[in-house]
Amino acid sequence: MEVYKILLVEDDKKSAEITTRILEKFNFNVEHAIDARLAVAKLKNNYDLILCDVMMPIMDGFTFIERNTDLIKDTPIIMLTGLKEKEDVLKAASLKVSQYIVKPYEPEMLLQKVSESLKIDRDNLLLKKDIELVIKHDVIGENSIKLCISGISSYGIFKLKMTEHLDKLLSLNTKIFDISIDINKEFYYIDESTRLVEELLEDITKKFSIKKDNIILKGEYFSKLPNEEKLRSKFLKYIK
Repeated sequence: MEVYKILLVEDDKKSAEITTRILEKFNFNVEHAIDARLAVAKLKNNYDLILCDVMMPIMDGFTFIERNTDLIKDTPIIMLTGLKEKEDVLKAASLKVSQYIVKPYEPEMLLQKVSESLKIDRDNLLLKKDIELVIKHDVIGENSIKLCISGISSYGIFKLKMTEHLDKLLSLNTKIFDISIDINKEFYYIDESTRLVEELLEDITKKFSIKKDNIILKGEYFSKLPNEEKLRSKFLKYIK
C-alpha cells in the first residue's frame, strides 16, 4: 500500500491531534510541527503534501510559504483557517495554494481536499483497519509470558479475540507471574484504544491473579500516543 507523507503545520494541539487521527486512519503518515519555525527544519524530509494553518504565532502560514518556496518547490499546499476572509483567499491563490479549508471542517471534507491535492481517487484511499488484527504470545521461562498485539479491529472484535486468547493462556495450566505486552503502532487507530488497554490490564489481573507491578507495557503504540492521553490513562506507570 502506498503511504503519503504529510507535513501538518498547526499551532493548536487539539486541532492537530484531530486532523492527524482523521488522516492516519488511511494511508497517510502525518508529521506535526507546532509552528512555522519548526516546520522549516522538517521541509528537508520531502513531503507529498503540506497542510498549513494561516494564523500562527512567530510566523503566519502565508509568510512561511513565501519564505520557503525553494524548499517547498512543487509540493501541494492546503491552507487551514478559521476565517474565510476574501483577502486570505486571494493571498492563497497568489501563492499557488492548491486548496483552502475553513475550520472547523468535517472529516470527509478534509479527505476530499487532500485526495484532490494529491491527485488520487478518494474512493481508493485504504483504511488502515484493513491491517489484520494479530494476537500471539511466547512463553519465556517457566512463569513469564510475552503478549504481542498488532493490526487493527473494531472495539468489539478486539475484546472477543483478546478474551479467546487469554482463555488459551489459562488452559496452559501454568502459573504466570510476569506478563510483557508489546503493542504495535497500528493499534493507535482503533477507536477507544486507551480504554481497550485499560480493560486488558484489568482482565489480565483478574484472570491470572497477577500483580499489576508485574505487568510491563511497551511498543510503538505508546510512543505514538499523545502525552495528554497517557497522563489521563490508568496505565501510564506500566509503560517501559
